[in-house]
Amino acid sequence: MSVLSTARRGRGGHNTVVPRGEPCTNLVAMSYVHDGMCEQCGRDAKVQHVSFAYNVGLLVMRFHKTIQGALCKSCASSIGWKYFLVSFFFGWWGVISFFFNFVCLATNVSNLLKLRNYPPEA
Repeated sequence: MSVLSTARRGRGGHNTVVPRGEPCTNLVAMSYVHDGMCEQCGRDAKVQHVSFAYNVGLLVMRFHKTIQGALCKSCASSIGWKYFLVSFFFGWWGVISFFFNFVCLATNVSNLLKLRNYPPEA
């Protein structure tokens, strides 16, 4: 799991940055699109907390990776589609992975649909 630095609104409406390694605990800021800093590219933009996962299944083992954080629309879209396609094509090839892949795909589709709430980028 990758936890990057997170921008959130502090008291008085000022942006505060949480140090790397410390997750965002401001649940209000995580639930909607807000002004902040993208944790992937570092630019000031509209961000929303999203989580993506991929699963690669092999016959007797599997590989799994999750990334979550406050991401801008372009970063969230590129990571989301990449993780979705990896899971879609390579997630079915194991006994446990076959069932776990449904969870990964549902999570990725849900978070990709959240991208529709972003305002158009200027």
